[in-house]
Amino acid sequence: MKRFWTLLLALVLTVSLLSGCSGSDSSSSDSSAVVSQQESEPVDDGPVEEVVMALFVAGAGNSSDVQMIEDAINEIIVEKINTRVKIEIIAGSNYSQQMTLMLTGGEPLDLMVVTGSEFPTYVGREQIIGLNDLLDQYGAGIKEHVGDFLRATSVDGEVYAVPTIRDYSRGGGLNIRKDLLDKYGIDPSTLESLEDMTEVFQVVKEGEGADFYPLVIAGAGTSFLDNYRTVDTLNDGNGVLLNGGYDNTDIVLYEESEEYSNLLNLFWDWYQKGYIQKDIATTTESYGSIMRTGNAMCWFTNCKPGIQQVAERNTGYEIETVQFLDYFSFTGQVNSFSWAIAQNSSSPEAAMKFMNLMFSDVEVMTYLSYGLEDVHYVTQADGHVGYPEGEDQTTIGWSLNTSWLMGNQFLLPNWEGEPLDLWDKQKAANDNARMSMALGFVFDNSNVTTEVAAVQSVRDEYKRVVENGAGDPAVLIPEYVAKLKANGIERIISEKQSQLDAWIANQN
Repeated sequence: MKRFWTLLLALVLTVSLLSGCSGSDSSSSDSSAVVSQQESEPVDDGPVEEVVMALFVAGAGNSSDVQMIEDAINEIIVEKINTRVKIEIIAGSNYSQQMTLMLTGGEPLDLMVVTGSEFPTYVGREQIIGLNDLLDQYGAGIKEHVGDFLRATSVDGEVYAVPTIRDYSRGGGLNIRKDLLDKYGIDPSTLESLEDMTEVFQVVKEGEGADFYPLVIAGAGTSFLDNYRTVDTLNDGNGVLLNGGYDNTDIVLYEESEEYSNLLNLFWDWYQKGYIQKDIATTTESYGSIMRTGNAMCWFTNCKPGIQQVAERNTGYEIETVQFLDYFSFTGQVNSFSWAIAQNSSSPEAAMKFMNLMFSDVEVMTYLSYGLEDVHYVTQADGHVGYPEGEDQTTIGWSLNTSWLMGNQFLLPNWEGEPLDLWDKQKAANDNARMSMALGFVFDNSNVTTEVAAVQSVRDEYKRVVENGAGDPAVLIPEYVAKLKANGIERIISEKQSQLDAWIANQN
């Protein structure tokens, strides 16, 4: 019966679109933390443009109702901007590879996600286009809401992507199952450093048994240090600023630092004692599916307001977030996920118009993030939203849980369990974070592309093993560093230092 009503709703939306009916607001949300929705521009007289949006789905996200989402969005944006959107769903683990194929193969592609580490490469290869003129003409909402943070996705004054509005600062820590903390009498407020977790892991491992692993991977292909380190990565991690770049601009090889060695030795100790999942270096799973087996306790997380509630939705457990690293902000955090217009876009103007709605229009942002009201979510009496009664992430046909990817997260109503002032708290965390002295600097690696590719191959060989505790650091770090140097890491660092010095001089 539920499937019947779902199909009926999709049919009604489609008929309404073909009949030229105007769209109604399917979201009754009203976020007090943001300014109101931007007024739409007059409809062009020409034919309706189509924008292909490549959207990735990570972890246990469900996108089976993508056609329904498309229909709902198109019902309103045809009238607002004379444009339709076609959403191409791509698995997160395959996204970068698929983007490369679509770009080089000339396939239809307009809007794409660009990560901070990939940003310089896309710019250097001219695979994404400059946006300054388009922003001036069609991006008023973006400029209003993103503002000065567009500098994190600019090169020589030209904006090449728009960072999604979310956590522009980060602090490292762990998401931990509360039931296990309670079971073993562990007070999370007494955990002051990462080293304190050794005793916790010992107690829980002994109590839960040999097949239980307290610490698991956050996401397939990642390392613990992706969510736990105190450095400004300067886009790609090939030469970093220690202490978040807060008090220095001297670029060093992180793999030779004391912090790196200390963390890896701690992870290796945990791995040998059975506190880390055995297949950590090869698993294709993420924390959500692993935690739902009941055989794990925690994972590293980029701490931010509301991360606890996200973790609870993704695992089904009550979670305690324990933060060990203070908030700090740097270019790679701000531009970690951005939207860009591909070089082979058939209509950059239409792509920018739709992107602008992603950052300024409540309806568009809500459809992309939560789906359709009363189908994929319901609005509760207190203003929260949540799954319909009897439904959860596994049964709903649009449950991506990636609102941070969709555009302006601050436009959304808060999910049940989240503070209603969540976006105010996130803005405060962003505003009060320690800022890297290099915030806004974007490394142009075009002079060292050969070295960057060679170094990346070395990282692919070592990173998932050594940075997840699955190998002896005393052996692997010297090997790793030697291969990085043999493949040109020192030249990359020299080039990066030269550019940073020139950037700083220009800022002054």
